[in-house]
Amino acid sequence: MSPSRPRRSAMPLLAALIFCLALIPPVLAQQQRFWVGGSGLWSDPAHWAATAGGPGGERVPGNGDAVVIAPANGPVVVQLDRSFTVGDLQIDARRGTVQVEGAQGGLRIGGDLVLHGSVVWNS
Repeated sequence: MSPSRPRRSAMPLLAALIFCLALIPPVLAQQQRFWVGGSGLWSDPAHWAATAGGPGGERVPGNGDAVVIAPANGPVVVQLDRSFTVGDLQIDARRGTVQVEGAQGGLRIGGDLVLHGSVVWNS
C-alpha cells in the first residue's frame, strides 16, 4: 500500500475563482444606449450615447442591451442596415416622428417593447 496523501480543501481554489470572476468588468451586463444625432444607420456608433442627449460614439447596442430612441424634436429615420438583436426597446416619438426602416436588415427584441407617439415601421 502506498502512503496516503493529506486531502486538500477545495475552498482556496473556489475562493480564488470567485475573486477572479469579480475582477471581470461589468461590460457583459446589460447596458443602456440612447439614439442621438438625428437620422442615420443603426450600425453607426456616432448615433449611440451612454446617456440621454449625451455625445455619440458609444458601442452599437447588442444582445441584451436596453435601447431608447427619443428625439428631442423633428422626425428621425433609423435605418437597419443589417440584422440586430437587443434586449429592450423603447421609442418615444411624442416630440417627433420616429421611422424605423429595415429593408437591409431586421431587429429582434428579446425583452420589452414600449412605443409612445408616432412610430412608423417600414421593411
